[in-house]
Amino acid sequence: MHGLGERVDQYGLPMSLHSDRAGWAFHTPKAGGKVDKKNLTQVGRVLDRLGIEHIPAYTPQARGRSERINRILQDRLVNELRVKGIRTIHFANRYLREQFIPRYNEEFSREPADPETAFVSPGQTDLDQIICIQEERTVAKDNTVVMNNVKMQIDKQPGRSTCAGVRVTIRKHLNEGYTVWWGTRRLGRYDKKGMLIPRPKADRRSSTSGYAFGSVAAKITSPLEGGFNKNRTFHLLLTEENFIIILYCGVGILICGYFFGPGNFFA
Repeated sequence: MHGLGERVDQYGLPMSLHSDRAGWAFHTPKAGGKVDKKNLTQVGRVLDRLGIEHIPAYTPQARGRSERINRILQDRLVNELRVKGIRTIHFANRYLREQFIPRYNEEFSREPADPETAFVSPGQTDLDQIICIQEERTVAKDNTVVMNNVKMQIDKQPGRSTCAGVRVTIRKHLNEGYTVWWGTRRLGRYDKKGMLIPRPKADRRSSTSGYAFGSVAAKITSPLEGGFNKNRTFHLLLTEENFIIILYCGVGILICGYFFGPGNFFA
Protein backbone atom coordinates (compact mmCIF):
# COMPACT_ATOMS: atom_id res chain seq x y z
CA MET A 1 0.00 0.00 0.00
CA HIS A 2 2.89 2.36 0.75
CA GLY A 3 4.39 1.64 -2.65
CA LEU A 4 1.10 2.42 -4.39
CA GLY A 5 0.71 5.64 -2.44
CA GLU A 6 4.24 6.79 -3.30
CA ARG A 7 3.79 6.10 -7.01
CA VAL A 8 0.47 7.95 -7.19
CA ASP A 9 1.93 10.86 -5.26
CA GLN A 10 4.97 11.00 -7.56
CA TYR A 11 3.42 10.33 -10.98
CA GLY A 12 -0.38 10.60 -10.64
CA LEU A 13 -3.12 8.07 -11.43
CA PRO A 14 -2.35 5.40 -14.05
CA MET A 15 -5.00 4.11 -16.43
CA SER A 16 -4.42 0.50 -15.35
CA LEU A 17 -2.29 -1.71 -13.12
CA HIS A 18 -1.13 -5.14 -14.33
CA SER A 19 -0.23 -7.51 -11.48
CA ASP A 20 0.02 -11.20 -10.66
CA ARG A 21 -2.77 -12.99 -8.81
CA ALA A 22 -1.16 -13.00 -5.39
CA GLY A 23 -3.34 -12.75 -2.31
CA TRP A 24 -2.64 -9.05 -1.83
CA ALA A 25 -3.92 -8.31 -5.35
CA PHE A 26 -6.91 -10.61 -5.92
CA HIS A 27 -9.15 -13.17 -4.27
CA THR A 28 -8.95 -16.40 -6.30
CA PRO A 29 -11.71 -18.87 -5.24
CA LYS A 30 -10.00 -21.79 -6.98
CA ALA A 31 -6.22 -22.13 -7.23
CA GLY A 32 -5.11 -21.38 -10.77
CA GLY A 33 -8.61 -20.21 -11.73
CA LYS A 34 -10.21 -16.86 -12.49
CA VAL A 35 -9.99 -14.08 -9.94
CA ASP A 36 -13.08 -12.77 -8.15
CA LYS A 37 -13.38 -9.13 -9.20
CA LYS A 38 -16.40 -8.52 -6.95
CA ASN A 39 -14.72 -9.61 -3.71
CA LEU A 40 -11.98 -7.00 -3.62
CA THR A 41 -8.79 -7.01 -1.61
CA GLN A 42 -7.62 -3.83 0.13
CA VAL A 43 -5.51 -2.92 -2.92
CA GLY A 44 -8.39 -3.81 -5.24
CA ARG A 45 -10.71 -1.50 -3.30
CA VAL A 46 -8.23 1.37 -3.58
CA LEU A 47 -7.80 0.90 -7.33
CA ASP A 48 -11.57 0.70 -7.79
CA ARG A 49 -12.11 3.93 -5.84
CA LEU A 50 -9.46 5.69 -7.94
CA GLY A 51 -10.90 4.41 -11.21
CA ILE A 52 -7.74 2.41 -12.07
CA GLU A 53 -8.32 -0.80 -14.04
CA HIS A 54 -6.74 -3.79 -12.26
CA ILE A 55 -5.61 -6.43 -14.78
CA PRO A 56 -4.68 -9.93 -13.51
CA ALA A 57 -1.82 -11.79 -15.19
CA TYR A 58 -2.97 -15.06 -16.78
CA THR A 59 -0.59 -15.46 -19.71
CA PRO A 60 2.90 -16.97 -19.39
CA GLN A 61 4.31 -13.86 -21.09
CA ALA A 62 2.87 -11.55 -18.43
CA ARG A 63 4.08 -13.77 -15.60
CA GLY A 64 7.46 -14.10 -17.30
CA ARG A 65 8.08 -10.35 -17.21
CA SER A 66 7.37 -10.18 -13.48
CA GLU A 67 9.49 -13.28 -12.79
CA ARG A 68 12.45 -11.77 -14.64
CA ILE A 69 12.18 -8.64 -12.53
CA ASN A 70 12.01 -10.76 -9.37
CA ARG A 71 15.10 -12.71 -10.40
CA ILE A 72 17.05 -9.51 -11.04
CA LEU A 73 16.03 -8.18 -7.62
CA GLN A 74 16.93 -11.43 -5.89
CA ASP A 75 20.27 -11.78 -7.67
CA ARG A 76 21.36 -8.15 -7.44
CA LEU A 77 19.50 -6.38 -4.69
CA VAL A 78 19.82 -9.04 -1.99
CA ASN A 79 23.56 -9.34 -2.58
CA GLU A 80 24.04 -5.57 -2.63
CA LEU A 81 22.21 -5.17 0.66
CA ARG A 82 24.36 -7.91 2.18
CA VAL A 83 27.60 -6.33 0.95
CA LYS A 84 26.52 -2.89 2.25
CA GLY A 85 25.62 -4.41 5.63
CA ILE A 86 22.04 -3.17 5.43
CA ARG A 87 19.75 -5.13 7.76
CA THR A 88 16.70 -2.92 8.40
CA ILE A 89 13.70 -2.05 6.23
CA HIS A 90 14.29 1.68 6.72
CA PHE A 91 17.84 1.64 5.36
CA ALA A 92 16.93 -0.89 2.66
CA ASN A 93 14.21 1.44 1.33
CA ARG A 94 16.62 4.37 1.48
CA TYR A 95 19.21 2.41 -0.51
CA LEU A 96 16.54 1.47 -3.05
CA ARG A 97 15.47 5.08 -3.63
CA GLU A 98 18.87 6.73 -3.61
CA GLN A 99 21.07 4.15 -5.34
CA PHE A 100 19.57 0.93 -6.66
CA ILE A 101 16.54 2.24 -8.57
CA PRO A 102 18.39 5.12 -10.31
CA ARG A 103 21.12 2.70 -11.48
CA TYR A 104 18.55 0.09 -12.51
CA ASN A 105 16.55 2.59 -14.56
CA GLU A 106 19.68 3.96 -16.19
CA GLU A 107 20.70 0.47 -17.33
CA PHE A 108 17.36 -1.07 -18.31
CA SER A 109 14.90 1.73 -19.09
CA ARG A 110 14.01 2.63 -22.68
CA GLU A 111 12.43 5.76 -24.10
CA PRO A 112 8.68 5.26 -24.80
CA ALA A 113 7.34 5.52 -28.34
CA ASP A 114 4.86 8.17 -27.14
CA PRO A 115 6.46 10.66 -24.72
CA GLU A 116 3.07 11.97 -23.55
CA THR A 117 2.32 10.78 -20.02
CA ALA A 118 -0.67 8.50 -19.46
CA PHE A 119 -0.92 9.46 -15.79
CA VAL A 120 -3.71 11.75 -14.58
CA SER A 121 -3.41 14.21 -11.73
CA PRO A 122 -5.65 13.36 -8.75
CA GLY A 123 -6.41 17.07 -8.34
CA GLN A 124 -7.81 17.92 -4.91
CA THR A 125 -8.78 14.36 -4.07
CA ASP A 126 -7.84 13.46 -0.50
CA LEU A 127 -5.78 10.36 -1.29
CA ASP A 128 -5.13 9.80 2.41
CA GLN A 129 -8.76 8.72 2.82
CA ILE A 130 -8.57 6.31 -0.14
CA ILE A 131 -5.07 4.78 -0.15
CA CYS A 132 -5.34 3.13 3.24
CA ILE A 133 -6.36 -0.08 4.99
CA GLN A 134 -10.11 0.05 5.60
CA GLU A 135 -12.24 -2.25 7.76
CA GLU A 136 -15.69 -2.12 9.35
CA ARG A 137 -16.39 -2.50 13.05
CA THR A 138 -19.36 -2.22 15.42
CA VAL A 139 -18.87 0.25 18.28
CA ALA A 140 -18.75 -1.54 21.64
CA LYS A 141 -20.87 -0.61 24.66
CA ASP A 142 -17.99 1.41 26.11
CA ASN A 143 -17.89 3.54 22.93
CA THR A 144 -14.67 1.98 21.66
CA VAL A 145 -13.53 0.21 18.49
CA VAL A 146 -10.48 -1.99 17.96
CA MET A 147 -8.30 -2.54 14.89
CA ASN A 148 -4.94 -4.35 14.87
CA ASN A 149 -5.17 -4.62 18.66
CA VAL A 150 -5.32 -0.81 18.89
CA LYS A 151 -8.30 0.40 20.95
CA MET A 152 -9.79 3.79 20.08
CA GLN A 153 -12.18 5.67 22.35
CA ILE A 154 -14.84 7.55 20.38
CA ASP A 155 -15.54 10.99 21.83
CA LYS A 156 -19.09 12.16 22.55
CA GLN A 157 -20.78 13.15 19.30
CA PRO A 158 -23.27 16.01 18.83
CA GLY A 159 -26.85 14.79 19.00
CA ARG A 160 -26.00 11.32 20.36
CA SER A 161 -25.57 10.11 23.92
CA THR A 162 -23.52 7.12 22.69
CA CYS A 163 -22.31 5.47 19.47
CA ALA A 164 -22.63 1.94 20.88
CA GLY A 165 -23.97 -0.49 18.27
CA VAL A 166 -23.21 1.82 15.34
CA ARG A 167 -21.46 0.22 12.36
CA VAL A 168 -18.42 2.35 11.54
CA THR A 169 -15.48 2.32 9.12
CA ILE A 170 -11.93 2.43 10.45
CA ARG A 171 -9.10 3.55 8.18
CA LYS A 172 -5.46 2.93 8.94
CA HIS A 173 -3.44 5.50 7.03
CA LEU A 174 0.04 5.37 5.57
CA ASN A 175 1.36 7.46 8.47
CA GLU A 176 0.21 4.64 10.83
CA GLY A 177 -2.58 6.83 12.25
CA TYR A 178 -6.31 5.98 12.25
CA THR A 179 -9.61 7.68 11.53
CA VAL A 180 -13.10 6.41 12.41
CA TRP A 181 -16.02 7.22 10.10
CA TRP A 182 -19.79 6.88 10.35
CA GLY A 183 -20.90 7.41 6.76
CA THR A 184 -19.34 10.73 5.72
CA ARG A 185 -18.95 11.94 9.32
CA ARG A 186 -15.53 11.57 10.88
CA LEU A 187 -15.97 10.53 14.50
CA GLY A 188 -12.33 10.82 15.46
CA ARG A 189 -8.70 10.92 14.41
CA TYR A 190 -6.09 8.88 16.32
CA ASP A 191 -2.35 8.32 16.43
CA LYS A 192 -0.78 4.89 15.92
CA LYS A 193 -1.31 4.03 19.59
CA GLY A 194 -5.03 4.86 19.48
CA MET A 195 -4.81 8.19 21.32
CA LEU A 196 -7.45 10.70 20.18
CA ILE A 197 -6.08 13.73 18.30
CA PRO A 198 -8.23 16.80 19.08
CA ARG A 199 -9.68 18.66 16.11
CA PRO A 200 -8.52 22.23 15.49
CA LYS A 201 -11.24 24.76 16.29
CA ALA A 202 -11.46 25.81 12.63
CA ASP A 203 -12.22 22.19 11.67
CA ARG A 204 -15.06 21.67 14.17
CA ARG A 205 -17.92 21.86 11.74
CA SER A 206 -20.22 19.31 10.15
CA SER A 207 -18.59 17.20 7.43
CA THR A 208 -21.81 17.41 5.42
CA SER A 209 -21.93 21.17 4.88
CA GLY A 210 -23.10 22.01 1.37
CA TYR A 211 -21.34 23.72 -1.48
CA ALA A 212 -22.68 24.95 -4.81
CA PHE A 213 -21.19 23.54 -7.99
CA GLY A 214 -21.69 25.87 -10.97
CA SER A 215 -25.41 26.26 -11.62
CA VAL A 216 -26.30 22.78 -10.29
CA ALA A 217 -28.76 23.01 -7.39
CA ALA A 218 -27.32 20.24 -5.23
CA LYS A 219 -25.60 19.83 -1.90
CA ILE A 220 -22.24 18.08 -1.95
CA THR A 221 -19.84 17.06 0.80
CA SER A 222 -16.21 17.96 1.21
CA PRO A 223 -13.70 15.73 -0.62
CA LEU A 224 -11.32 16.15 2.30
CA GLU A 225 -13.74 14.34 4.59
CA GLY A 226 -15.60 11.59 2.84
CA GLY A 227 -13.79 10.40 -0.30
CA PHE A 228 -15.71 9.14 -3.33
CA ASN A 229 -18.68 6.91 -2.55
CA LYS A 230 -20.48 5.54 -5.60
CA ASN A 231 -23.43 4.36 -3.52
CA ARG A 232 -24.48 7.80 -2.27
CA THR A 233 -26.64 10.38 -4.01
CA PHE A 234 -24.34 13.35 -3.50
CA HIS A 235 -20.72 13.03 -4.45
CA LEU A 236 -17.75 14.94 -3.33
CA LEU A 237 -17.01 17.76 -5.79
CA LEU A 238 -15.78 21.26 -5.25
CA THR A 239 -14.10 22.34 -8.46
CA GLU A 240 -14.57 21.84 -12.15
CA GLU A 241 -11.11 20.29 -12.30
CA ASN A 242 -12.10 17.65 -9.75
CA PHE A 243 -15.32 16.95 -11.65
CA ILE A 244 -13.46 16.36 -14.92
CA ILE A 245 -10.93 14.10 -13.22
CA ILE A 246 -13.65 11.97 -11.66
CA LEU A 247 -15.34 11.43 -15.01
CA TYR A 248 -12.01 10.63 -16.60
CA CYS A 249 -11.37 7.99 -13.96
CA GLY A 250 -14.72 6.38 -14.72
CA VAL A 251 -16.76 7.21 -11.61
CA GLY A 252 -20.36 8.07 -12.42
CA ILE A 253 -21.90 11.12 -10.80
CA LEU A 254 -25.50 11.30 -9.63
CA ILE A 255 -26.77 14.88 -9.38
CA CYS A 256 -30.40 16.04 -9.15
CA GLY A 257 -31.59 12.58 -10.24
CA TYR A 258 -29.64 12.44 -13.51
CA PHE A 259 -26.76 10.02 -14.02
CA PHE A 260 -23.73 11.27 -15.90
CA GLY A 261 -21.41 8.32 -16.58
CA PRO A 262 -17.98 8.27 -18.25
CA GLY A 263 -18.14 10.03 -21.61
CA ASN A 264 -21.71 11.27 -21.00
CA PHE A 265 -21.06 14.67 -19.48
CA PHE A 266 -23.08 17.50 -20.95
CA ALA A 267 -22.15 21.09 -20.10
